Amino acid sequence: MKTNLRIFLILLTTCAFFHDVNAQSKDSSEKGYYGVLEVSGGYIYKNLIGSIQAPYDLMLGASYVNGYRFSPHFAMGIGAGLNYYFDNQQITAPIYLHLNADILKRAVTPYIALNLGYNIQLNGGKYNYPFKDALTPEQMQEEIIKTDGKFGSGSYHYRGFFAEPSVGVRFNCGSKRANVGISYAFDGEIDRTTDAYRMRYFPQVRIKFGVEF
Repeated sequence: MKTNLRIFLILLTTCAFFHDVNAQSKDSSEKGYYGVLEVSGGYIYKNLIGSIQAPYDLMLGASYVNGYRFSPHFAMGIGAGLNYYFDNQQITAPIYLHLNADILKRAVTPYIALNLGYNIQLNGGKYNYPFKDALTPEQMQEEIIKTDGKFGSGSYHYRGFFAEPSVGVRFNCGSKRANVGISYAFDGEIDRTTDAYRMRYFPQVRIKFGVEF
C-alpha cells in the first residue's frame, strides 16, 4: 500500500507542476495546455447472491487531467485520481487516458468524453464473510477444515481495468471553463471467494463536476 500511495502522490505532484508551467490566460478553446480538475459521485448496483454486502455501493472521487488541446473540438490527456467506495471502505487511485470532444465552438457546448485506465488498490477494504451469521462456531470450523483454511476469507476489492464514457455540457468562462456531466462507468471488482479470484464489472452511474484550466 505504501508503494502505491507514493506513486499516486508523485503523479499528483507532477500534475500540479505541469499545470503551473503550462497554464495560460488565453481562451480555453485554443490549442495548448489542457487541464481538468473534476469531482464525481456515483451509485453502484451489485447483486451478490449469498453475500452479506449491501446490494449497492456509493462512491466519491476527485481527479486531475493533464493534457493537450489539439483543436477547439478535441483534447487528450493523462489523468490520476482518488476514489472512495463506502460499502467496501475501499480507497483506489485510478490512472487513465482521457479523451474529450466538444461538439460546438461556442461559450456553451455539449461534450463527450472517455476515460480508459486502471484502478490501483490502496487499502485492504472491508472483508466479507459469507453466511457467517447462519453458521454455528462448530459449522464454521468444519467449513474452514473442508476448504483448507480459506472459508471466511472472501473479500471484495475495486481494482483493475475500468472504462468510463460520459456526456455533459461545458460552459466557457474566459480563461477557464466549467463542466457538468453524467457518466456510465464500468469498474472492475475482484471477488475473493473461497476457491478463486473472480473479476466482476458492476455498472455505475456518476455525476461529474469539473473546472478546466
